[in-house]
This record gives sequence, structure tokens and C-alpha cells, in this order.
Amino acid sequence: MATIDPYRAVVNGASEVEYVSRGGHGGGTLASREQRDIRSESEMKVGIFGSGDVAKSLAAGFMERGHVVMLGTRDPSKLEDWDWKTRGGIVGSFADVAKFGEILVLAVKGAAAADVLRAAGITD
Repeated sequence: MATIDPYRAVVNGASEVEYVSRGGHGGGTLASREQRDIRSESEMKVGIFGSGDVAKSLAAGFMERGHVVMLGTRDPSKLEDWDWKTRGGIVGSFADVAKFGEILVLAVKGAAAADVLRAAGITD
């Protein structure tokens, strides 16, 4: 993870910058406040693998910012009481999430990660 000194980093004359990763590939670019505002106003389809508290908290945060979210789970009954379903949250399988999301978030226990990615068809 890169550290940016906000007092020294200037991009196109902007004094406020943030580090923006490129799909988790380790690299990144800087974005001005204006660029962040444009990006935050755009609706994205976010797929989250997981049905636990972390996945639900992430989903709520994305949805509060206007994004459409699908949670993926092996057992949809785990999310029957998920209160964000009434606000547009979607529940599906891991494969459904992989097809749905423009952005994918892995929010499962480490031991389950490989199985989840296989079930989603992302890895062998």
C-alpha cells in the first residue's frame, strides 16, 4: 500500500488527492477531488462474495452511496433477514455475483476464499 504525503502531492493543480488502486494489481493513480466527485456520482454494480457481518456492512456502505449491490452466498436463507433487501439489495449465488459485479469484493473467511472463487467460476 502506498503512502501519499498530502502536503507534497499535487496533481493537475489540485491540492487534495487520494490513492486510487487499479483493480488490486498493486499499482495506482492519484485522483483530484473533482475526479472523485464524478466517480462517486456514478452508479456501479458491486458484487460482494459473502453473507456475514463484514459483507453486509460493506453492502450497506456501497448502497448508501447509490450503488447497486448483490451479496453472494452458498445459503440464501442466511440473508432472509438482511434489511437492505427492502432497499434494493440483491441476493444471489457466487456465480451470480461474479457475472453481476463491475467491482467484486471478497468478504469471506480466508479458509473459504478459494472455494468461493471456484464456485464463482473465477479460478480453477
